[in-house]
Amino acid sequence: MGSMPKYMFLNMAMALISLQQLRLLCLCEGCWEQERISLLKLKASFSFQPSSSVEGSDCCEWELVECNNITRRVISLDLNHRRNDWHLGPWYLNVSDFLVFDDLQILDLSSNFIHFCLQNQVQGIQSFSNLQVLYLDEIRDLDRNTLQQLLKVFSSVTQLYLRYNKFNGMISSEDFRDLDNLMKLSLDFSSVGDNFIQSIGAFTSLKILSLCGCDINGILPYKDWSNLKYLEELYLRHNNLSGTIPLSFVNMTSLRVLEISGNKFSGNIATALASLTSLESLSFSYNQFQVPVSFASFANHSNLTVIDGIENEVIPDPNPTQFHNWIPKFQLQVFSLSSTINTNTTLSFPNFFLYQHNLTKIHFTNCKFQGEIPTWLFENNTNLKYFKLKSCSFTGQIQLPSHPNPNLLQFDVSFNAIRGRIPSNISLIFPNLQHLTMTRNELGGPIPGSFGQMNSLMTLVLDHNYLSGEIPENISASSSPLGLLDLSANNLTGKLFPTLLTLSGLCYLYFDGNGFEGTIPKSLSNSSLQVLDISRNQLVGELPLWIGNWSNLQVIYMSDNHLEGFIPIEFCKLENLVALDLSGNNLSGSFPSCTSMTCLKYVHLGNNKLSGVLGRYGRVFSSNSSLVSLDLGDNDLNGRFPDWIGSLTTLNILILRGNGLMGRIPNQLCLMTGLTIIDLSHNSLSGPIPSCLSNITFKTIEQQVGGIENFTRGMRIRGHDSRGLNSLIYLQEQVDFTTKMLDQRFYGNVLALLIGIDLSHNELEGDIPPELGNWTEIHSLNLSHNYLTGQIPVSFSNLRQIESLDLSFNKLNGRIPSQLSQLNFLAVFSVAHNNLSGPTLDREGQFSTFEESSYEDNPFLCGPSLHKSCIINGGQDEDDDDGGGGGGGGFIDMGVFNITFAVSYILILLGIAAVLYINPYWRRAWFYFIEFVINSCYYFFVDNLNLSNYHVIFH
Repeated sequence: MGSMPKYMFLNMAMALISLQQLRLLCLCEGCWEQERISLLKLKASFSFQPSSSVEGSDCCEWELVECNNITRRVISLDLNHRRNDWHLGPWYLNVSDFLVFDDLQILDLSSNFIHFCLQNQVQGIQSFSNLQVLYLDEIRDLDRNTLQQLLKVFSSVTQLYLRYNKFNGMISSEDFRDLDNLMKLSLDFSSVGDNFIQSIGAFTSLKILSLCGCDINGILPYKDWSNLKYLEELYLRHNNLSGTIPLSFVNMTSLRVLEISGNKFSGNIATALASLTSLESLSFSYNQFQVPVSFASFANHSNLTVIDGIENEVIPDPNPTQFHNWIPKFQLQVFSLSSTINTNTTLSFPNFFLYQHNLTKIHFTNCKFQGEIPTWLFENNTNLKYFKLKSCSFTGQIQLPSHPNPNLLQFDVSFNAIRGRIPSNISLIFPNLQHLTMTRNELGGPIPGSFGQMNSLMTLVLDHNYLSGEIPENISASSSPLGLLDLSANNLTGKLFPTLLTLSGLCYLYFDGNGFEGTIPKSLSNSSLQVLDISRNQLVGELPLWIGNWSNLQVIYMSDNHLEGFIPIEFCKLENLVALDLSGNNLSGSFPSCTSMTCLKYVHLGNNKLSGVLGRYGRVFSSNSSLVSLDLGDNDLNGRFPDWIGSLTTLNILILRGNGLMGRIPNQLCLMTGLTIIDLSHNSLSGPIPSCLSNITFKTIEQQVGGIENFTRGMRIRGHDSRGLNSLIYLQEQVDFTTKMLDQRFYGNVLALLIGIDLSHNELEGDIPPELGNWTEIHSLNLSHNYLTGQIPVSFSNLRQIESLDLSFNKLNGRIPSQLSQLNFLAVFSVAHNNLSGPTLDREGQFSTFEESSYEDNPFLCGPSLHKSCIINGGQDEDDDDGGGGGGGGFIDMGVFNITFAVSYILILLGIAAVLYINPYWRRAWFYFIEFVINSCYYFFVDNLNLSNYHVIFH
């Protein structure tokens, strides 16, 4: 009997276990009822849907809900971006709505308009003991007080995300005092402030700290990092932190990951981090660090596997012999380093790479090394996948490794000085290569036919070399997924079509700047092409009709060939077309009248034989609200300047030169305030220059977008290729513009900085509006070869950035304003062939470089530049620059001369009248003299002009 209780308790335990198993078996058929009811209640405020319209369905199958596979209780609830319609007002969230989820581990409430109701809810702390991860990113109604109460309720979290919030007041360590178990803290909200940074030392148990994208300014505190000895991961990327790395960083002895990219840190990176020997991953890209190229100070970092330091200043070691043969304890997997400073100092390729055997990626850019490409890295690192040594001054020929490397995916040696031929066995050594780039080297010879055997090749970029011969035929027969092919700016010849366009997957094709010839075929089947650049070749024939069927085309460049005929109306089908350049051909007719090309931004049709009235082009261009460049110059267009031009409010470049345009410049042109280049030269425009043109601010593209680092003048076009070949396609735009009396072609960044207006070779008249002096940013102004009158505006002295000013061949008069001497950037200046008077400007500064040709054919101009002295005060002569004594002729002030002549003439007449009045003898003699002159003239006319029938009686 004594053992009965034991068996009784054992049986009871077995029964309880069986009951629990039965309970779990029943629960596995669906979620818990009380959790389903709470989810349905949340559904009323958040836009997530069950998988079935039946309310009794299993809530574990609902969208954004995750349950435990055994207990069927909710463990994760993702409500991110589910109440983002702020017009509906906030959702008043009661934390008690989540108390039913006892096993909840992950809760995401980010990107919603939530108002929290937290009064008297602190007693629910124990109910969230399993919650580990809480996302509260971008909560519109989350302030500091609410945050403090939330952290009391959710005190068990180990990972907290508070990115992109705006708190009232600074965040301090006291706000997080209840988070004893915090393992990861992410505070990416704006303007956190230095106070929080200075107090992070209170988190002595913190393991992961993320403060990315917080707009934190200033320098890091020097004392508060000492207590973070347990911190394992620190993320400070994308802030505005500056200064040097605090010395107290050395006390973070557990730090494995340090991410400080995208700041303005300075100082020597080796000195700052040499003591953090526990580091595994170090990322310090896009800063202002000085980085010794040898990395010898990291010799004892045995755990280091990742170094990412692009966009810093790479420097040689101060004592290179000391660190020449050091042996590292680490084995890197990833190494990236690029320099922002171009220097003539030659660097030695780091010797520690001789001991690396686990590299998967190596990337050097803008580091001036010497010698040949270190392809021995492939011998030591058989797992190497990404090999990029760009703009590093390598010379010699490419020596491939002796054994194949099937793992290599990218090989980039662009912008070096590599000579010789491309190795023909490259397909055998790198059989699985996907991206091959050898841009801007000195490679010659033919393109290897072995490229056709590289069945994984996706991008092949060989532009700006000296490659010759024809394109291998087997490239078109290749089964590779080739999507980007760039052979531009070489010496290639032969037939271009249809060899390569049979590649069905080709998306981006650049063949410009070669010697390809032949006609474009009348039928082609490639419909995946997005960019086609075949400009600057020797192609002939007409534009194909099939091009309208290539609906994916975004860029067509066919300029500078010998194409002729009409632009087919099929072009109107290209609704995705962004850039069209057909300039420099023999195309005739007019542009098709269509309104479907609404994506067009860049149109270059200059230097053709297009005809018709410009006003009719408004149908295709005036409805396009995004047009940036319009070049119709050097054609046969005529008619008056169209009013629709004023609707192109986004236009930056307008070129209509070399046509037959007539009439006045309309005031609608003044509405295009974003213009940077205007060229209306060589037309028949008449009337005055509109003074409202001063409304055009003439800000450079750089100024309009907030810095050249934010914009490179060109076409940036997002591709749609699923292979990720080129997520952002870039094409340089080019514009021909006359400045400094030279016809020049501007590209890229230079074009982004150019501002100019050319109204020369027209029939403009009237005064030059003084308001044009408001163009303080303009670089080039040409008003020559017109009929402009009046004086040169003194306000032109405000053109402080101008480099070329041409006012020649007009009818300007008056003096040259002496204030123009303030134009310190002026390189070309001409007022020749006018009616200007007075002295030329003093030969000082920029004006010391202007010779006689800048002033010639102004009869009343004088000065050293014309070798003609001027009369100055006191009647003295100013010697010319040859030291002569005034023999070069005198200067006459026409205003003074006219007044003096009139007064003298009147005085002489009055003197003669007075003498004749006083002396009768002289008076009679004067009358006899007059009678004699009249009679003599009469007989002369009678004798010589047969006027005898006319009788003149003299009394």
